[in-house]
Amino acid sequence: MNNDESLTRRDDARSPNRQQHPRPVAPPCDVYESAEEYLIVADVPGVDERTIDIKLDRAKLTIEAQRTNGASGQVLDSEPQPKLYLRTFQVPETVDGGQIKAELRHGVLHLHLPKGPSARVRRIAVTAG
Repeated sequence: MNNDESLTRRDDARSPNRQQHPRPVAPPCDVYESAEEYLIVADVPGVDERTIDIKLDRAKLTIEAQRTNGASGQVLDSEPQPKLYLRTFQVPETVDGGQIKAELRHGVLHLHLPKGPSARVRRIAVTAG
């Protein structure tokens, strides 16, 4: 590279500003169930916890997250990457909505959905007599 133009010249049709309003992408998720909770693990690389919006409306759980560049300066080149993540789940009504917890670690969102007391397995003691 002997001139500045080589950084911005494109050999294909992609352009750094070709899409002003990104189309939402469903992040890949794993869903687990234990006796106490459901756990949703979502990959949302490049997302800051301040740009994540999680809503529970009746039995509909929505995760929305925005990836920001974080860098300053003029964009010279940008590979197409998801900038807006959106995923919706139907959750059982037995989930205790008031106890839901979310944590973000290294681009992975862990969403803990505790089961309410009525959904937990209980052991019933049997007495003789």
